[in-house]
Amino acid sequence: MSTSFAQYLVEQLDALIYLVDMQTCEVLYINERGKKLFGPGDVVGQACYRVLQGRDEPCPFCTNHLLVREFFHVWEHTNPITGRHYLLKDKLVDWRGKTVRMEVAVDITDKENTSRAIKDKLEMQRALVDCVRTFYTAPTFNEAINIILRILGRIHQADRAYVFEYTSGERDEVFCSNTHEWCAEGVAPQKDKLQDLSLDLLPDWKTFLGPEQSIVIRDLEEIRENFPQTYDILKMQEIKSLMISQLNVDGVASGFIGVDNPRHLGEDLSLLWSLSYFVTMEQKKQRMESNILFLSQYDSLTGVGNRHSYMRLLSELESAENAETGVAFVDLNGLKSLNDREGHTAGDIFLKRMSEVFARHFSKEELFRIGGDEFVIICRGISAQLFKKKLRSMRAEAENLYPGALALGSVWKKSEASPSEMARLADKRMYEDKRRHYHDRNRELRPVPPATATQ
Repeated sequence: MSTSFAQYLVEQLDALIYLVDMQTCEVLYINERGKKLFGPGDVVGQACYRVLQGRDEPCPFCTNHLLVREFFHVWEHTNPITGRHYLLKDKLVDWRGKTVRMEVAVDITDKENTSRAIKDKLEMQRALVDCVRTFYTAPTFNEAINIILRILGRIHQADRAYVFEYTSGERDEVFCSNTHEWCAEGVAPQKDKLQDLSLDLLPDWKTFLGPEQSIVIRDLEEIRENFPQTYDILKMQEIKSLMISQLNVDGVASGFIGVDNPRHLGEDLSLLWSLSYFVTMEQKKQRMESNILFLSQYDSLTGVGNRHSYMRLLSELESAENAETGVAFVDLNGLKSLNDREGHTAGDIFLKRMSEVFARHFSKEELFRIGGDEFVIICRGISAQLFKKKLRSMRAEAENLYPGALALGSVWKKSEASPSEMARLADKRMYEDKRRHYHDRNRELRPVPPATATQ
């Protein structure tokens, strides 16, 4: 094969081929493919590290010391000038009477990207498996979330990973609180600063999340003009980019899970989406368990303690240290006739309003609904004078709302008194009061018009 024909073949190759003086780093030859990549201008005669790598001094990864004549040294490198990834083959060859380095560079960027995408997907799948396993093996939900956020933060090489949850205020105002947080080493926690944030004060936040229920911000400056309030809050936390996936329980937004400043897989929401599903399932489970626990201890209509809680407290007080104690039994007169006359909705309103009256004078921990129209009040560590004063003011407010509404019996005793005996005596006195009420058979329970009622 003639030299000219061999050179012709080299020039036709889709690979970059060049020769370099190993002493001076001078480019001695470069094929047409190389000229197109690193032109315009004459590359030959210039330092390889300058024209091929954009460096001012020899490359620290230079392979000269690894080269032999017999074999190629094979390695990979991403070129900073072209931005492409290459498979490199280097060896020693003779060129015009001297030994030089020959390098053959094949562009494998597309193959590398495909391979990297597969690796990233497998990495995400492994992380998801670890997270799911954590959900089922961690002793508590809080421990599971903390472990999962660590996995999430590390796989995305993020500064922070977090969960925010929404809560509703008394006036239907929605608040947002950072409930769980993981921070990379050297990153300042933000959790304590991000509690009870009113979403009503952040009108652009709901718009910002949008119907997609997920967010990817590649550059915070992109939202500065359209979402100024959100921008200011994120900027204050030194957030440059983020990913967020919304949490939904039964179709209602309950919070979100996200990462700040992800440096790896910064647009891949797959893990966040999957985790948001499992987190919401756990939230739903927790709410159900909380509701069951609440219903086991509290009356669902009025929110005060139920009969079970009352009996448990009596049992606890029997073995507790003696203290000044006040016990009152309250019966709501006319509830049945009110239900029959105006319906059970009116009766429920009556019960709830009365329990609200009781709660304004006694704490909810001291109140129990033990039957349809029967309530018990148990106060420990209270003087007789204060106990009677509270009962009088409570009764006055109730009578103002519903004249003749209450039948009430009470007992106050010092240390030696048995709570069970006191309860029986208070119950007896309540029925005596009730008989006095019904002595006039024509009396009916009638609420006072709202304009004159004490609120």
